[in-house]
Formats: sequence, structure tokens, C-alpha cells
Amino acid sequence: MTRTALAAWLLALGFLGPRPAAAADSLTVSLSLEQSKIVQPFPARITLHLHNTGSSPLWLYRHVRDPQQLAEAQSRLAQAGAQAKTVTTGGSSLMIHLVPVTAAASGAGSAGEAVLAGAEPSHGKVLASVGMPHPRLAKLEPGADYAEGAVLELDPVLVTRQVREEPVWGLYHLSVRYNATYSNGDALSRDLGVNIWQGEAASNSVEVDLEPAPASALGKLAGLVSNAGGQTLAGILVSLSDGADHVVRQIVTEPDGQYSFGSLPWGLYWATARRPWATVDTAIFDHAELSAGDPFGTLNLVMLEPEVYEPKQELHKPVLLKVTSSSGPPLGGVAVEALWSSGDVAETVKGETSADGTATLNLMPGRNYLTLKRRKCKDQESRFDVAEGDGIDGLSLQFDCTGQ
Repeated sequence: MTRTALAAWLLALGFLGPRPAAAADSLTVSLSLEQSKIVQPFPARITLHLHNTGSSPLWLYRHVRDPQQLAEAQSRLAQAGAQAKTVTTGGSSLMIHLVPVTAAASGAGSAGEAVLAGAEPSHGKVLASVGMPHPRLAKLEPGADYAEGAVLELDPVLVTRQVREEPVWGLYHLSVRYNATYSNGDALSRDLGVNIWQGEAASNSVEVDLEPAPASALGKLAGLVSNAGGQTLAGILVSLSDGADHVVRQIVTEPDGQYSFGSLPWGLYWATARRPWATVDTAIFDHAELSAGDPFGTLNLVMLEPEVYEPKQELHKPVLLKVTSSSGPPLGGVAVEALWSSGDVAETVKGETSADGTATLNLMPGRNYLTLKRRKCKDQESRFDVAEGDGIDGLSLQFDCTGQ
């Protein structure tokens, strides 16, 4: 999918679009690179430096994802007919802009893509979590800074020369656009009296040197993913990690269940496969050592139906709570306990409200039983249904408490 088509898709699904200027302008984003020279097939590791220039706290969703992941999540919910259920969607994402320095100097460039005669634009994507994602909400106070890391797969421009596509290696300008939007974001901000940041913020541009894999990188790791019955599985996310447990590359299995990674230097590699949209931990993994004497590794991965015994194996969702007194002011120092149970698995999550009455809990979708506790106050119990889907959820509670 081209960048233009993806942007149109995101706009149609509600992931892009105008937001209140005060919210969008209250966040600045700068970008730094861990290493300026990127040798294929390894990715770029970046740090996003987020700064709150506004006068009120901002709530941010972490970690950032690729915009296409957000669009696909929304599309899957629509196809499954989940509109009839209580669902929320959204999150933060990065749109990557990668332009050859020579093209930028000559004035060739549009919407972050190099426009070269007969060229396939450069490409970048945010690599997903190797295992089960653990989304969080981060509170950014006025004037405060917050740093978040991300791993980017960067591929150079491809130019057709004599019927062959050749990559354009060398220096590129790399920048990103940090986006956040939620299907229920405006309602949560209004109902909870908080600023859940939504909008788009452009980063600075840094120079990155994209270089091909060295001639000595002859390793290859391939295989197929199947279920316990031997049926091959398409659409499984396979992540390749090195011996230091750093993700190197990702690919989605073909219709025949095949995956392949090439141009690898010698060393130890791990292949991890998971169902990208599963709400329970489905990751399986295996490893292979590539060397001059054994340059080709084969790892066939079998996806077993997960047996969930612990809450940490299930996908949680960030939930923002706002606790006020019956007369209206926010209540700090309120202990919050949330109980969730499926009959076989139970979990109790605890938190405490800050001075502004807010607390964040990571809860599982479904019925949760909440207990509010404060010294010299009678415990107050209620229940709350956390919506299905991704994004965030929220709840405003009044606590009839006069104790100090």
C-alpha cells in the first residue's frame, strides 16, 4: 500500500483528521538515533523525546505502533461485526518520512517521499512487539519530558535501471510524524476532565546512512508456520531477533505459511511467531546458529492452542480513572482495587489516585469489580465493564468520603 493510499485509509477510518489546535500544539516531538549508520538487514533504533508545552497534564499512549497496524485493527473489528458490541479503538503511531539527501537537495520530494523518475519510494515501518503487547498510559506534566524508544525498518528508494530495480544507498533525511487518536478520546477528555492528547506532531529531521548488507552476510533463516494438525498458517507475524534479543526484522507468513530472512551475518538468531490480533499469549519461538559451515537455518514453528493459566498471558488495556468527592473536587490518596475473573483465571490490580484524582490501571476487557478505599472512609464498591478492542478506556467515580 502506498503512503498516500494508507493516509486516505486512515482518514476514512478516523485515525487521521483535524483536532483542536490547543491539544495538538501542546506537544513537541524530537527524534534521535541510536546509530546513524544502518546496515541491512538491521533496523534503526530511535528515541522519541516528547515535551509538554501546555499548561495542563497530557495523557499519552505507549508504545507507538505502525499506522497500518492501527488501520488493520479497525478493519478487523468492522469485518467481525464488532460494531454491535462495546468497543474502543485507537492509540499512538508514527508515520515515517525518508528522503534521499540528494533528492532533498534538488527539491524533489513530496509528503516525505522521494520523487525520482522511475523510482519506488523509500519505505519505513515501526516494528511491532515481538511478544504480547503491554500498552500503557503515560502522564506528561506541563513542562515535562518523556522518552520512548521505537525500532524502525528502513528500506531505500528503488530505481529501475535496465529493467532491474536497484536500491539507492547512502544518506537519507529521516523524520516522523507522531499521531494519536481514539474512537472515544474526546468523550473521555470531556467526561474525566483531563487532556488525552490527540493530534499530530512533526519531528526534526536527522541524517541516516543506509548501507547494503556486506558481501559476507550470506546467512538465511526460513521455515513455515503451522498448527498442531499440520495446516499451514497465513498472516502470522514472525520476528527475527539476534543473540542479544534485539529485534532485527519482521515478516508476515505467506498463504502457504512460509517465511524467510536473508542477508544475515553469522550468529545466533531467534524466530518468534505470534498471532498479531490474539488477545491471549500465542508466541512460540526457536533458535538457530548460522555459520560459514552451516549458513542456512530452517525453523518450522507449530502454533499450539494456548492454555491460559495466568492473567499476564492475556491482553490488558489501559484504563484511566477519575475519582472525585460527592461535592466535586478530585480526591487523591484513594486506593483502587479491580478484580477480574473468568472462573479459571482471576486477577486483582491495585492503584492509587494522585492529587488530581486520577489513576491508571491495566485491566482485562470485560466485567471488573472496583473497590475504593481511603483512610477513615467506608469502602465503596462498584462494577465497570472494560470495552473490547484496543485504545483506552475510562471511568469517572464519585466517592462519598469525608475522611482526611
